[in-house]
Amino acid sequence: MSMNKKTVWISNLTKEECLELVQALCQRSDLLVQAQQAFRQAYPEASEQMISTAITHVYLDGSRAALDWLASTELFLRNPDNEILNQCVDHLLYHLYNWHQFQTLIHARVTDLLEIIQDFKESVDNEDKEVALAAALELEKRLHARLTPPELKVDH
Repeated sequence: MSMNKKTVWISNLTKEECLELVQALCQRSDLLVQAQQAFRQAYPEASEQMISTAITHVYLDGSRAALDWLASTELFLRNPDNEILNQCVDHLLYHLYNWHQFQTLIHARVTDLLEIIQDFKESVDNEDKEVALAAALELEKRLHARLTPPELKVDH
């Protein structure tokens, strides 16, 4: 996280304050515009595709998945014959995981990846299979490193 970003610890908020924030989010008529502006301000180096993907996973499908999971847990309390639906859990985890991927990729040095791709192109032009393979393996290694599951930190 950059030095100019402020962390708000949600656990320090009351339940009522959290519900108020969620309600405000759900009632926004300008959600997509505000999300676009906020992501562009927070991540000026991100591509439009990355921003669009993040908005989907956080503000469109992701927030709805969180609400669906919470609704599923309440329905279970009201009637234990209702299952806490695994598809709700899976859907939420999918969006949370994609958010973690965004966080990892956004901090990747794009210039480093572009240099590896340039090395690969040059080695193909020079018909140097060894260098091309080494560049491809390095790119693969760096991309796979960004696919590892996130390290989850939970404060209790």
